[in-house]
Amino acid sequence: MHPERWGGRFVWFPTVDAENDALYKKKHASQQGLGNANEQPIRKNKIRILDEQGVLIPEVKEILQQVKAFNMVLATGHIAVQESLALVRAAAAMGIQKILVNHVSLPITNASLALQKEYIDNGAMVEHCYYTPMAGLCSWEEIAESIRTLGPEHVILSTDLGQPANGSPVEGMEKFAEQLHSLGILEEELYQMMAVNPERLLY
Repeated sequence: MHPERWGGRFVWFPTVDAENDALYKKKHASQQGLGNANEQPIRKNKIRILDEQGVLIPEVKEILQQVKAFNMVLATGHIAVQESLALVRAAAAMGIQKILVNHVSLPITNASLALQKEYIDNGAMVEHCYYTPMAGLCSWEEIAESIRTLGPEHVILSTDLGQPANGSPVEGMEKFAEQLHSLGILEEELYQMMAVNPERLLY
């Protein structure tokens, strides 16, 4: 049975199973807020989607073919930025229309403004999560600058909340809007990033 028959619309690439995620957390073990508690108690190898020559591994193409066939949303997860860029370029070359680069302000997957521009030039949207500045992992100004530079039509705002200790996603989204509005992001821009753009991806 295909995933769209289950109601699924997103295909996420690895998050806590990504090699990039594991290596960053190992190197920055003392940094708070990185979600170390999310690690799974298994000994399987972490996932890297580029081979030693920097080429996407064959399994990725098979996944992208399914994403395109069922008009699903491709999301990058916690893979390294060079992996994300290769993935976005490959997806764009195949004609995939719905691409979301996750967590561009999270240290694990942090992308410069120049790289964020490259993502959107290849047809992707980029995501900023409330959790990241809430946990002190980036500044509110960094997110506002990204929005102003890229344009709100290319950005999605989410919360990455839902954990018992971090409050509800609804409350997080409200606080996210308040913080960004205080930095000059307009109400209509917030609506674009919180409602219009997600709907565009989903439907």
